[in-house]
Amino acid sequence: MAFTTSWRSQLPGRMTSMLALLQPTPRYFRLIYQPALFEQIRQVAEARQADVVIAYEMAAGDYVSRLDDGRYIKILDGCEPFAFRSPVETIRSQARVWKFRRFLRQMLDHFDAYLAVSDAELQWIRREVAPRRAWGCTVP
Repeated sequence: MAFTTSWRSQLPGRMTSMLALLQPTPRYFRLIYQPALFEQIRQVAEARQADVVIAYEMAAGDYVSRLDDGRYIKILDGCEPFAFRSPVETIRSQARVWKFRRFLRQMLDHFDAYLAVSDAELQWIRREVAPRRAWGCTVP
């Protein structure tokens, strides 16, 4: 007997979504991550003997955060967490925000500095995410 569908496709949509909340990486970042792109970024940084690597948005930050910590000064430019907020507050959206905060904190733990896009977002990051390593600011 051969099966042509995975067990995941047999789960109801809500169940699949709830199980996705248990993943450590938010869905958006899991869907766009490409190992070949990370390898290309790593190779360019090494080939150019870079001292500083700047990620110009949060999606790029996911890649740059994976580079060797001691080798580069890493800066996340365009840290915009409010782009991931839900307009309606539900238990599920609160779980997504909790997961995103944890993910952002882990990502920022691999950066030396970050630039938030607004003072409100900078304050939110400092209060809710509380990065242990990265220094943050806004640039007018």
